Amino acid sequence: MHRRLHRPLLTLVLALAVGACVIAYRSMGPAASEPILASEALIAADGARLPLRRFLPPTRPLAVVIALHGMNDYSNAFTETGAYLAAHGIATYAYDQRGFGAGAGPGYWPGVPSLIGDLQGAVRAVRAAHPEAPVHVLGESMGGAVAMVAATSAE
Repeated sequence: MHRRLHRPLLTLVLALAVGACVIAYRSMGPAASEPILASEALIAADGARLPLRRFLPPTRPLAVVIALHGMNDYSNAFTETGAYLAAHGIATYAYDQRGFGAGAGPGYWPGVPSLIGDLQGAVRAVRAAHPEAPVHVLGESMGGAVAMVAATSAE
């Protein structure tokens, strides 16, 4: 008798566990314009507002860093690093990646192409704002993976 009760219960538990692993997916929309750096956000090519933290030196930056946070984190992860770099003449821009923090689609996985598209757009926007400075990308954990994949992509 107990075996008959265990099997349906085990089946129910497994079904619930597998169902909990389903990823809610929401990718970037079609590009409508060039990405821009607004006062408190990176406006992505599809119009999504990605909250942005700026750490700027008091003079023209020697270099610029785009900082990408890790999984289940947000741009606040670079507060100390950004302040340190700004004190040494390096500008830092850290945005909440799509699906994380207060960024577009919180709680949804945006997909690798969306994360890379946002980074490529951020690089274009930062280069337009600071044409005289070299631009570098700093990524932590998932942000590092996004940086590496973007660096090896066609754009």
